[in-house]
Amino acid sequence: MKMNKGDKFFATWTPDFINGEENMRSQSISRRATWDAKSKIAINKKTGKPYMTFWDRDRERYTTANSEIVSITFNIFQKGTYEKSEK
Repeated sequence: MKMNKGDKFFATWTPDFINGEENMRSQSISRRATWDAKSKIAINKKTGKPYMTFWDRDRERYTTANSEIVSITFNIFQKGTYEKSEK
């Protein structure tokens, strides 16, 4: 799957820790996200595990999902959801 700049999606993952505490109940986190120039999917060199960094529209900052991604959901009807760039 190739992500393009401006793609909007929902990312859901189950982290090992939430707010510094072990995720004993296997709670998932979902975020509204936008793919941009700083977003990436890569492998952690120390752990060998994949991670994804993206613009988190819920928290208005970059978020890294550093555990297995449960799902990524796209809205295929994105017409009108892109922000207009200022000239």
